[in-house]
Amino acid sequence: MQDRSPEFYLLILLLFWPDEVQPGITNHPNLEKCVQYMGQSYERKYQKYLRRRYLVPLFFFGKEKGLQRLVHALKLDQIDMELLTEGHEHADVECLQRINGEVKNQEVFAVRDGQQIPVTPHDPSSACKPGQVSFYLGFNIRGPVAYTIRYEENLSLQRSHENRVI
Repeated sequence: MQDRSPEFYLLILLLFWPDEVQPGITNHPNLEKCVQYMGQSYERKYQKYLRRRYLVPLFFFGKEKGLQRLVHALKLDQIDMELLTEGHEHADVECLQRINGEVKNQEVFAVRDGQQIPVTPHDPSSACKPGQVSFYLGFNIRGPVAYTIRYEENLSLQRSHENRVI
């Protein structure tokens, strides 16, 4: 499984990313290893050509079920893409689902079904302290990417402050 192209691993991630609709699938691939192999494969195949270029997200994880949950980047309007790529922490994109995760040692992980799947932060400065987070999940040829990382304690503090004001 290690000698595949990044596109193969992208397909595996898109098809087998855990959601509530997949209880019938009993033999899930190890997505933690898949992300690791995808990064290695990207380094072998594309790193020398793309170097430090910005990698455009191809898909995002949406709110629908099954394969309809995959939202192609071209289906997002320009405003939503700007909100995602410019890192507005309080941005809400209606058709995308926020994923729960965790930041440890400036590394972001999506926490799904007991797995901690490594995810690259779109804006590394937004993953500066450890804690529970949520984010929009995008996929590019290098692997999964976390957009608009929001710390959950900030969200609960903001809600409690809003309740006091009202």
